[in-house]
Amino acid sequence: MDAIKRTTSATVSDIIDSVRLDLYLARRFNYLSRSQWQDEIKSGKISINGAPAHRPHRMVSPGDTLLYHGRDIIEPPVDRDFTVLYEDENLIAVSKSGNIPTHPSGRFFNNTLSMVLQDHCRCAVYPLHRLDRETSGIILFAKNTGFASAMHTHIKNAAKSYIAIVHGNMPDSAYRISSPIGNDSSSTVRKKRGIDNSGETALTVIRRLFCFGDYTLVKALPETGRLHQIRVHLHHCGYPILGDKLYGLDDTFYLEFIDRGLDDELLGKLKFHRSALHSRSYRFYHPLLKKTLLLKSPLPGDIKSFISAGRQ
Repeated sequence: MDAIKRTTSATVSDIIDSVRLDLYLARRFNYLSRSQWQDEIKSGKISINGAPAHRPHRMVSPGDTLLYHGRDIIEPPVDRDFTVLYEDENLIAVSKSGNIPTHPSGRFFNNTLSMVLQDHCRCAVYPLHRLDRETSGIILFAKNTGFASAMHTHIKNAAKSYIAIVHGNMPDSAYRISSPIGNDSSSTVRKKRGIDNSGETALTVIRRLFCFGDYTLVKALPETGRLHQIRVHLHHCGYPILGDKLYGLDDTFYLEFIDRGLDDELLGKLKFHRSALHSRSYRFYHPLLKKTLLLKSPLPGDIKSFISAGRQ
């Protein structure tokens, strides 16, 4: 696989006090450690306000513009296949696989759904909502900023349903989880979220569909749109999603994945190669058509195969 050279720019926020260049970079772009950023600075790959910066201890201040002239990055392979569910001159809605990020972030740039759809649509596209890399199913993109703005309120009011396989046999037919969500300060994984009484309000309705083996197939209906909401709420009520590395049986699985990838040992612990979560339906108002659209995406083959094997 060929490496790509990437250039990244950033403007230091007004809320940042003067801070060392290496420390600022390590905190904001944590895909490299502080020592690795020091090496990048010394090699001349960083400029500040157009001038090369070679000293890691140089201070940066609010308003400074930083340019990182890149490193050779090999992007992990992804599943670039998608199914178009709806398309017009302003909007495209697709069903994606469970192995592609929505937009550029970290190691991913070209191998993202945004870039794949940009080639398909022959124009820039703008995701209208979030969908995690390992979550399959429905996601909407605007084809221009004007329509993205027009859709803002309607996307917030969209009715969504998800299907998930969870660990354990869920005894009750329905749960209404209203625990607020914030950062999980107890976890060693900095990006992990959890239940926080001072966090954002969140509401998810969970309906049991059926149990099979040691698992339950559920439908999740999020009535708010918090980051990782379904995953956090299912973990909180004792039924973590199958294959979820961060909110599954043990969040150290996530650290193992970051360290060495999805090898046979980790797959044996997870029991499934990705988070078994699928965006099943999406009902929203189209402001230009002036009508409500309902989109549905069938369960993907990997989830159906796991269910079939477990029910034999």
